[in-house]
Amino acid sequence: MNRTCKSGILLTLCVSAMAQTLGPTREQCRADVHRWYAETRPNYETALDALTLRQLMVREVELHSCAAEVDAAEELNYQRLVWLYTFSEGNRYIHFMQRHHLYDQFLSEDAKGAR
Repeated sequence: MNRTCKSGILLTLCVSAMAQTLGPTREQCRADVHRWYAETRPNYETALDALTLRQLMVREVELHSCAAEVDAAEELNYQRLVWLYTFSEGNRYIHFMQRHHLYDQFLSEDAKGAR
């Protein structure tokens, strides 16, 4: 076997091994979504307020990966939680703009077509 072929095989094995260790497994996806749903009971607003924005975003990345690449059969379960997290994030952005008196400016610029 020539050197190029050996390098190609080694690269393929390395990439394959990395792909297997980087993403969540189906079991991890299902366990996380069930645990995270349980955390939203009985009051989802209080539960979501306890998480930082960064924590919400990290969870969303995992949930998107679970829905798209790992466990498409359960996609709706993952998407429902993503929607809940996205709603919480949107509220935080609005509250930030209101606290810093940026909301009126945002509405004005949006009305003028700024996106």
